Amino acid sequence: FFPEGVVRDALAEYAQNLPSLPSREPAPAGGLGLPGLRAAAHGVSAKHPILMVPGFVTSGLELWKGHECAGAQFRRRLWGTLDMLSLLTTAKDCWLRHMDLDGVTGADPPGVRVRAAQSFDAADYFAGSFWVWAPVLESLAHIGYTSSELHFAAYDWRLPFAVLETRDRLFSQIRAWVESAVRSRREKVVVVAHSMGCNVWTYFLKWISHPHPDGGGARASWIEEHIETIALIGAPQLGASCALCGISAGDSASFTLVPGVLGMTLNAVVSPATRRRVMRAFGAAQSLVPMGGNAVWGDARGAPDDDDAAASGGAVDGEGGAALGLSLGAWLGQRDAADADAAFRPYATVEDAVAAMRHDALRSQDERWADRGKPFAVWETQREWNNPLVTPLPHAPSLKIACLYGVGIPTERAYIVSEALARAQPAEDGLRAGDAVPWLIDRAASNGTALVRGVRSSDGDGTVNLVSLGYTCYSAWRKRRDLNPAGAHIVQREYADEKQGIASLRGGPGTAQHVDILGNHALLDDLLMIAAGRTLELDDQIVSAIPRIADAIDPRLAAADASSL
Repeated sequence: FFPEGVVRDALAEYAQNLPSLPSREPAPAGGLGLPGLRAAAHGVSAKHPILMVPGFVTSGLELWKGHECAGAQFRRRLWGTLDMLSLLTTAKDCWLRHMDLDGVTGADPPGVRVRAAQSFDAADYFAGSFWVWAPVLESLAHIGYTSSELHFAAYDWRLPFAVLETRDRLFSQIRAWVESAVRSRREKVVVVAHSMGCNVWTYFLKWISHPHPDGGGARASWIEEHIETIALIGAPQLGASCALCGISAGDSASFTLVPGVLGMTLNAVVSPATRRRVMRAFGAAQSLVPMGGNAVWGDARGAPDDDDAAASGGAVDGEGGAALGLSLGAWLGQRDAADADAAFRPYATVEDAVAAMRHDALRSQDERWADRGKPFAVWETQREWNNPLVTPLPHAPSLKIACLYGVGIPTERAYIVSEALARAQPAEDGLRAGDAVPWLIDRAASNGTALVRGVRSSDGDGTVNLVSLGYTCYSAWRKRRDLNPAGAHIVQREYADEKQGIASLRGGPGTAQHVDILGNHALLDDLLMIAAGRTLELDDQIVSAIPRIADAIDPRLAAADASSL
């Protein structure tokens, strides 16, 4: 699960432009601070302290202790700088040994200590010139914020969420900062989370009042007393199809759609089997596995988002699904024969794939799991606490939640796969039998815009599917009192993709791409209003098919077995 463009574009830029890279990439168009300058001119000013929680892979990791092969790497970034790309291409095995996690503890393997880089430098830029949080920070600065009112909760995005607390005390540190900020500023805190950072924060909402030793032991009113608004940007609230593909087979469109020599290089440097093993070791990635089962993601008979082609300019699978003879609910499909004209048939649903992943993990994961008698226990708790269809919001009557995300971009949703391609993969040293990939995306399978190199798309932000971005905010938290017991205020703002084309590699100020949306001027305008304590002035902005999709999901969920969610 690599957010569309981040690793790929950084590697392409590195390979093509080294050593002429600028120290910082200018953009988005109009200057980083333009939304802040405009807001300040209209009287928008800093009010609430702000806690920022970054997403998956977009913040830096530093080496504090390592093996002999990494002797010169002390406190250098194993992830998040051009040093990482150099090390990956010249000393792949050494890099993987240090990025991997222990199969039992979910933390560092023996002899290795890797920790998250801290403060704003952890994620304002990625790999030198690829901005991530920089537009947000500069916009906030223009309305009066400084580092005294801002806190960046950088964390090791590989770790199971429980280990973020037991090893790094992440949640205790967040609690301490929030309580200190409320005392000193006499204002409640605004939380701004992006991508998997939204899942981390959702986990915190349950952790904070859960009894010791597994939780923070705070009183049930803690959120009400300390948190003003939660801004969820590009939240994979119900997971992401690409994450399940990556964990199941070490494959996804992020690799499948990389063209030419670069694509071959990526696959040669890190094979699907290696990617699969590493992704399965990263406990945090489990929070991105789709939730809601077939009720949300569909089955061979149909899916709630089968007809959302219009939302992505027709470049999605909804109408093409009929031509293929497959619903998007057939998450995996196969060709009946090897020839290009062969018909397609269902192979597995999301629910099937999640069950297979769990079964395979119990069977082939490091045998020491079984010796400890708690296989997948940490994962099960993390999944439950992260699942908004199972775990309710805290009782916080004055809490406000803003769901902010991009739409109108084809986003990988389902796949045509081949077991034969997986069997043809060359053997690799150091991989166990259980690490072999069960299937690979069939790159030879194409059918116009409905199927591109084995990948079928639906609406979304290029990384997270619309059904995951929007359903919880549009329906679950508004219609179900059991999931929003205090009636927290929900506002939902969708941003239609308005790329500027080739003139801007990052899409410009109207982009809705999963990571690049952090530079979207309309989103920044809304964030500044939230920071200024004016969330209630924002109205819903719905431009996608999420109302129709939600109406289709509601009765399916009502009839579903709770254990399948």
